[in-house]
Parts: sequence; structure tokens; C-alpha cells
Amino acid sequence: MDELLGWGVVANVVQERLAGPDLEVRRGLKHFAAGAKVWVSLPFCGDGGERLYVVGRHRGSHRYIRIIIESRHLEHARAKAIYSPTVHRLLGRMLFDSEQSAAEWATNLNSRGIEADFDGRRWRWVPDPPPMEVEFDGTTYYLAHFNHRRARYSSLPPPTEP
Repeated sequence: MDELLGWGVVANVVQERLAGPDLEVRRGLKHFAAGAKVWVSLPFCGDGGERLYVVGRHRGSHRYIRIIIESRHLEHARAKAIYSPTVHRLLGRMLFDSEQSAAEWATNLNSRGIEADFDGRRWRWVPDPPPMEVEFDGTTYYLAHFNHRRARYSSLPPPTEP
């Protein structure tokens, strides 16, 4: 029987994503096919987990690789035991201490959306696609603009047509 080497978080690469200035729909990522299972690291650079190291099988060579991708390209994160020496080696010191800490990080990943800016002052995460109106600190904000990375909200209501 294989030996338990540690705990990690696995997630799937999104089926479809928006990319480019025209918001073109693309399947998967350059290095990973849509739905591919990848092992996700702990946040490493102080950005709150916006970009993460992942380990998975490359879509072309099927060899394990470790690269940095944006967390918005991941879905269905969950805690999982690591038995593969290759995955363990590639994740290095970015493993979780317990199943519980891995499950907490997976829950955090699953609840993320896109970054939202409220009148240029505050930010927080909103679901993707963003809602048309958001109540925040007792003020109603209206969606003014969004792209595949962030949403901008304004406290001014949208213009009405005469």
C-alpha cells in the first residue's frame, strides 16, 4: 500500500474562460486541458491567493509540471491525500499540515469570484459574472463596467433613457 506523504488541495481547470480584449471564449488553459485535475499550493506571494503554483499533467506531454496560474481559472477545489512522490516533490514546502487546513483553503478557493472596485476606493470579491447591483456598507452600488478580471461599481444609478 502507498504511504501517505501529506495533504493537498486539488481543483479542476475551468471548462471555459474569457480571454483577450474581445473576451473570446477559450477552453482550458495553454498548459492544461479543460477539466484537468491540478494540485494547488498555498498562497506564496502575499496577493491573497490570486496567483498560485499548481502541479498537474501537461496537456501536450502528459508529464507533471509546476507553473503559476490565476486562481480564477480553477473550480471544484477539494482536500485530498498525496501519495505520489512526484507530486509531493513538485509541491515541496507548499503542502498543508492537515486535512482540515487543506479543506479550509479549498473552501476559500471555491468561494472566490472576481475583484470588485467600489467608486475607486474599496475592493472585495463578487461572483463571476458580477451582479448588476450590490449592497455594501449601507450603500447600493451599480455595475458600471466589468471584464474577465474585475468589476467596477458606482454609487450613481445608471442613466435612464427619456
